[in-house]
Amino acid sequence: MSEAGQQSKPEEFWATYRLLVLDKRISSGSFRLWHYLHNRRDKQNQCWPTQRQIAGDIGCKAHSLKEWTCQLESAGYLHVEQIGQRHNNRYTVLP
Repeated sequence: MSEAGQQSKPEEFWATYRLLVLDKRISSGSFRLWHYLHNRRDKQNQCWPTQRQIAGDIGCKAHSLKEWTCQLESAGYLHVEQIGQRHNNRYTVLP
């Protein structure tokens, strides 16, 4: 993020994109998840889709999402926070 509360600039996106493509810790499913969340983020780089919605939109099984989010969090590309009593997730896409 270039400044607090603002989305990343195009050159920051491409720099992160290149890192993700070459990062051997990231599976192709994790890459697809990161790209999906990146496209859904708000001005604070956050989004709140349900796992069912993500799975339906990108055509995967919901149980795959846990492993993919762990990969992205461990590598520093994503922060996931459980919010609310229903354990909804808030995803923050990191630059």
